[in-house]
Amino acid sequence: MRWLLDTACIPAPETIFSQVNALPPGHRLLWSPGQPPKQQAWWRLTYSPQRTLAPRQAEEDFSDIFHESLQAHASQMKPVRLCLDSHVDSVLLAAHASRLASGALATCSLSFDPDEVNGIQPESRIAHLLGAEHHPHHCTVCPVDEIFPMVRSFEQPFGNPEVWHHWLLAQASSESSPGLLTADGADFLWGRGSSFPLNHLFRLFPRISGKPARRSPGKSLCGTTFSWQDLFLEPMTLLRQHRQIDPDGVLWNSLLKPDYRNASCLIPASSAPEAGKYEAMLAMDADYFLPHDLSARIDSISSAWRASFQHPWLGNRLFEFVNHLPIRHKINGGITHWLAHQALQASWPAIAAITRQSGSKRSGVPIQRWLARDLSPIFRDGPLGLDSPLREMIDQKPLRILFEQHRTGLTDRSNPLWLVLVVDLWLREKKLAV
Repeated sequence: MRWLLDTACIPAPETIFSQVNALPPGHRLLWSPGQPPKQQAWWRLTYSPQRTLAPRQAEEDFSDIFHESLQAHASQMKPVRLCLDSHVDSVLLAAHASRLASGALATCSLSFDPDEVNGIQPESRIAHLLGAEHHPHHCTVCPVDEIFPMVRSFEQPFGNPEVWHHWLLAQASSESSPGLLTADGADFLWGRGSSFPLNHLFRLFPRISGKPARRSPGKSLCGTTFSWQDLFLEPMTLLRQHRQIDPDGVLWNSLLKPDYRNASCLIPASSAPEAGKYEAMLAMDADYFLPHDLSARIDSISSAWRASFQHPWLGNRLFEFVNHLPIRHKINGGITHWLAHQALQASWPAIAAITRQSGSKRSGVPIQRWLARDLSPIFRDGPLGLDSPLREMIDQKPLRILFEQHRTGLTDRSNPLWLVLVVDLWLREKKLAV
């Protein structure tokens, strides 16, 4: 349970069930006569040795391998359908798919911003330039009734609110075609969010010895706020600070009852051979959150909707190729996905211009607003209810104070409150207790 509270997911071999273990990703279970079963690794991440390629050669090789991965994932799709947003990894996927589909390309997008309903969005402009049939979907009001079947579909609870994005996409795509290409996983190749460009600036600044400066208040896990003090954190400490819900353990220890307070679970360092600090962060992120967060929740949602999400960015050959590239091909001038940007600019300059103008931002799930408004009655009846299965573990008095502070806008506690709500509903649906 503490892994779930700290990182919003549970790493194998741990599970939420007592005395039940899971097979870790990249492992197989072997049985031999007269011998107990044992685990054997069949694949693991590697980042070294690094390939030495000229920029032009790296761009050409990357485009060929990327197109090969796309062909393998879209071979059974007629027509080819993909989820499109204005981020470079999604746009590059759509551009290559337009060549592969030969005019039979359909795209869809999902927006949570009410201001985007009536305007012409970058996704529509990109789809038009690619000759694709675009279907925008807008979710401006929280689909409250969907939270119960969504939570029920989980084998284990997930604390990442982006689960809404995949659930609603699966729901929309199941009405027309069960198959959908997505750009999921690309961030694990190039670097996720602002922490990676920030960390790469370490080489420009002298190290300051002694205790790191105190972090400014900010969000964690999703939509992190950064400050200049972060430049003086060690790379793996920086990742933990901005990918864990409560990296210092202060929040959960104020909510948990004494019998359930224990040390925070820190995201473990990767065992992959890395070429440097930047690769260490990438490996740490990919080893933990790719299998235990992204892949696990997509598998649950795919089973619930009988949908097939295809992820060309996670093709083995493509993943290995990008992993072994030097840092300058991944991040340059504070920009991640550097080689992908270069490939898009070289072949589709007009589309690359739209991507730059839009700022490459995805429409995130407005979980802060939904918890304060639409999901507020469910939270009061759930985690704050007299029959909550979490009453033995969580002190409801400080939880109620935290919820009211969030609801009135005094503070943003979206991630821990969403996690508590999901765990409460999941335990109720499964008729389990802590």
